[in-house]
Amino acid sequence: MTDITFITSNTTKLAHARHLCKDYDVNILQYKKLFYGKGYEEPRIFDREKLLEDSIIDAIKRWKKNVSNYGERLFFIEDTSVRIEALSDYENEVPGVDIKYWMQEYNFDKLDIELKKRGNNRKVKVISHIVLFLTDDLKSSLKSDKDYLIFSSFSIGTITEIDHVFDNQILYPWLDNKTFNKWFVPYGYDLPISMLNIIEADKIDFRKGAFENMLSFLKANNAILYSQKKSISPRLPFNPTYIVCGPTCAGKSSIGKLLLEKHGYYHVEASDFMSLSYFETHGTKFVIDKNIYAAELLKVNPLIVVERTLNYIQSKKFIDNFIVTGFRTSSEVAHFNKTFQVIYSKLIYVDSDLNIRYNRWTKRRRDNVEYSLEKFIKINELQEEMGLLEISKIENAVHYENDKDGLDSFFLDFEDKIIKTQSISTTLEIAEITSVIHNISLEKAILIVLAIEFNKNESKYFTTTEISRLINMTFLETSKNKNNVSRYFNQTFYPYYEITKDIRKIKYKLSPTGYSEAVFIIQTLTMNQHS
Repeated sequence: MTDITFITSNTTKLAHARHLCKDYDVNILQYKKLFYGKGYEEPRIFDREKLLEDSIIDAIKRWKKNVSNYGERLFFIEDTSVRIEALSDYENEVPGVDIKYWMQEYNFDKLDIELKKRGNNRKVKVISHIVLFLTDDLKSSLKSDKDYLIFSSFSIGTITEIDHVFDNQILYPWLDNKTFNKWFVPYGYDLPISMLNIIEADKIDFRKGAFENMLSFLKANNAILYSQKKSISPRLPFNPTYIVCGPTCAGKSSIGKLLLEKHGYYHVEASDFMSLSYFETHGTKFVIDKNIYAAELLKVNPLIVVERTLNYIQSKKFIDNFIVTGFRTSSEVAHFNKTFQVIYSKLIYVDSDLNIRYNRWTKRRRDNVEYSLEKFIKINELQEEMGLLEISKIENAVHYENDKDGLDSFFLDFEDKIIKTQSISTTLEIAEITSVIHNISLEKAILIVLAIEFNKNESKYFTTTEISRLINMTFLETSKNKNNVSRYFNQTFYPYYEITKDIRKIKYKLSPTGYSEAVFIIQTLTMNQHS
């Protein structure tokens, strides 16, 4: 997968870019000025060509100053301009590249009155320009000294005659009620683009052509590849693959941790990949409820979580024994079993009384949400609407009622009734092995120190400053700068971490998948040290 950095402070634009790049094997990273310095100075001038040239020259200058190996890494900037025919002439495009500031000065009534004064010509053109920084390899391939290329596309239509009232689209936040999209009616349609379904909106997306041209150029020059559906190699584990489903706080993650620590299973939590999709779409603003987002996403793309889970498992080439928890629909379970070919898989549906689960939920406090019974009941209703209860009706599903008080009694009972594999260890002494590990990567250091803290308190979150301090205290010969830790977390999102916001501070702790990754990293590093 190729990393491409989008220099933008606009998380909605970032989500749009990731959507438009989804068919390619690329990872769109965000460049945040808080951690790198300002990406570029965008002058407030009305000459589009001059603005693009000044912006990219300044961006390249700052890129070379702040980014190591800058000649090997791709980045781009994007600029949107709008031409309202009634307000423009041959020489001047209004509002042009000033659209962001212009929208702050105009409401619908003011614009409508002005258009009607000018004969009610409501024609409009929305234009996107992408400026791509060329790596040394690309410049060599093109036999050019030019540092950048520009890719453009546009959509034409009219300005709506009705000031529609509607909410932002939960899954596609660029189709919103704040930007010019709320007034732009593409030719052939009767509604603004923000009110169209995603299939129709994609057809006339003003940015789509520019992104396709950039991606096609990169593919033609062997800088990126198309995303390929990876076939899952047949697995021949000696032990069964476990699929554990059930409602919130029934004990799924605890079962995953049990099989990880005592039976050597790699625990993959499906909801970690739902969270990953949520953060890639909405960032860490937490303005949209994650459970509502999940319900909406599964309506339009019912297999997205299981597909991302399968792709992740496929990347773990040297691991055979898996426990997967958290699927919400019977179609996810069926697709997993069909695609992930194993000799034997065992489906377990774990449940317990709602009040018992609610008490566990209030103690766990994983998310930045209101912890009320009404909220918990709503979460359960959403899960049942997704089709969770249908999983319990699947043939050969094993039902387990988790009404135990305390993990020890739960684990003993579950092992006795369900687990048929021999225990491989009784304790996992993560902290003891750090003294023999040196010069590890930043990601591995983060995972290990958070695993140590996870063993102490599964509910505690940490700021990037605290994580950096933990690394430097744990690995005495390895120094990791706080800014590097911040950059790691702020460029992209990972399935390894749960995220919360405490007042203004973003904090992290390991997800179930992240804890598994940390444990297997520790085991590998330890074996390498002793070999």
